[in-house]
Amino acid sequence: MALQVAEGSKASGGEATFIQADVSSQEAVRKLHQEAVVIYGGLDAAVNNAGIFTDSARIGDCSTEKFNDMMDVNVFGLFWCMQEQIRIMLTQKSGHMVNLASIAGLHGIPY
Repeated sequence: MALQVAEGSKASGGEATFIQADVSSQEAVRKLHQEAVVIYGGLDAAVNNAGIFTDSARIGDCSTEKFNDMMDVNVFGLFWCMQEQIRIMLTQKSGHMVNLASIAGLHGIPY
């Protein structure tokens, strides 16, 4: 989907770059931000919008592996992205960051 958005933006005269990255990997997050700075010369804005959930009906049925995957993306991925973005933006002395969450960020899911 993100690749299609970038291609659509370019097709209508805009500028966009699609960079695939696994936010559950701190190294991949670091490379993503480094590449963005190389391409665009800085980082004016960042929107952190990655999240996954376990397909288990109840937390009692969730495997430790699936729970770790969820924490790696939803918690550590956000943390690592924010760290990189803050470092870049402090160096530039400018920038904006938006962190998004699902409704589950405000209200627990009953299952």
